[in-house]
Amino acid sequence: MGSKRVFFFFAKNDLLSMLRLVESASDFQYFRAGVFPTRDFIALTALSTLEGTGVSNAPSSVLGDHWLVGKRGTAIHYEQKALRNGNAIFVVNTGNNLGAVALSLGGEWTGEAIIRGEVSLTSDNEVASDIFPLFSKSVRSLSQRFRGMYVGHDAFARSRAGWRLTDDVRSPMGYDLRLDPSV
Repeated sequence: MGSKRVFFFFAKNDLLSMLRLVESASDFQYFRAGVFPTRDFIALTALSTLEGTGVSNAPSSVLGDHWLVGKRGTAIHYEQKALRNGNAIFVVNTGNNLGAVALSLGGEWTGEAIIRGEVSLTSDNEVASDIFPLFSKSVRSLSQRFRGMYVGHDAFARSRAGWRLTDDVRSPMGYDLRLDPSV
């Protein structure tokens, strides 16, 4: 099976609307994905109430927070890797958590840009296959489609006011999503 992805540009209000919509439909838990110095993984039951949701913590979609979304009560699986200095790191990703979908929120960046978000399914796991449509349908219902990307209503308004829709604010503006086809 190939992976499925939905890319979106959502401002804070768009993201909060999407999260409230999916969180009201099912019992999820969220784990931060990435590389960590300890295995103290915290399960969150809602991102819609997490302080800072909707504001990107990085200037790039690659560098921002990434989450695994699974059914509540699902155990988190990680990989422990030994470092040369004798310490260990702990890796949390979709490869070890096939029953979860990957979620990157993106969001607003310093009052000048909207960073791209993404929801993706990377396995044919039945649980993950049930979760993915809840997110993808909510993204579609709260946005308009432009050039393969979904743009939330608030993000659309901000784009019209001069905000960038981008993967990375450090990239030239020519790589941004432009809503005006004449540009």
